[in-house]
Amino acid sequence: GTRGAVVVVGPVRDSYTALAAYLVTVLKDLGYQASLDPETDAATVVDARNTGRIQVAAITWLSDILAPGGFLSAFTCAGTDGLSNYCDPALDALIAEARDLQTTDQAAAVAKWAEVDRAVVDLALWVPLYNAGTEFVSARVGNFQFHPAYFVLLDQLWVQ
Repeated sequence: GTRGAVVVVGPVRDSYTALAAYLVTVLKDLGYQASLDPETDAATVVDARNTGRIQVAAITWLSDILAPGGFLSAFTCAGTDGLSNYCDPALDALIAEARDLQTTDQAAAVAKWAEVDRAVVDLALWVPLYNAGTEFVSARVGNFQFHPAYFVLLDQLWVQ
């Protein structure tokens, strides 16, 4: 029900200009009146993000901690650096519940974080295009291990 809506992608930093231009093409193919904000100055991009001026962005985002709360905190009313500019007290309450459960019932916390994740996906607040860490290796490589903080554990690999 949003076909024909005006959508501006960006502003984005220089390294994401090609990706942002591609997003504009995809949005136009989907029936949106999409355009690219050509501004690439880092300070302007950060200001636009922090003031909630960005509708669609092409960015890299890594959590500072390897836990669901590290990623999903961007979708609270307090937000993380204005990444989503979204506020829903009910979603905040769900996130708070998941955080509280982490210290008392790990299994329930995992289930609650999954519920939070589904809610965020259903709201389409964040649309990841790719996941860093997807690795393709030869069939001759054995004991491949990927760690979310250290990436490929090279000292664990063997090659036939």
